[in-house]
Amino acid sequence: MTKVNMEVMRPWITRKVTELLGFEDEVLINFIHGLLDAKKVNGKEVQIQITGFMEKNTGKFMKELWTLLLSAQKNASGVPQQFLDAKEEELLKKKAENDRISTEIQRKKDKESKEIMEERLKKLLASAIIWVHVLYLKLL
Repeated sequence: MTKVNMEVMRPWITRKVTELLGFEDEVLINFIHGLLDAKKVNGKEVQIQITGFMEKNTGKFMKELWTLLLSAQKNASGVPQQFLDAKEEELLKKKAENDRISTEIQRKKDKESKEIMEERLKKLLASAIIWVHVLYLKLL
């Protein structure tokens, strides 16, 4: 497990154990962290040791955990590819949302600028009309 970035795995373990049990069991979570901190980890032994706590959820948890750990070992960063993909998707969604907001802000600025320009033109036109009337009256 030396290639795996356990700091990235810890929140997942906490979230998954809490999800499967329906409550946060800090003792179990810390126990699992301790089991995985060893240099060599035997998945079967880990499964046996946590079965008493997780009961019917052990198999599902271990399957997902082991898939993530194997993926993390294959990556140079030590992070499971699923996490990297999820983060990339999250960043793309945030970028799309930021782009949408920027476009909306620009649209509103353009609309306000147009309205201000139209108002100025109306005032200028009104002023020009008044001057035309004044000049016309002077000519009479």
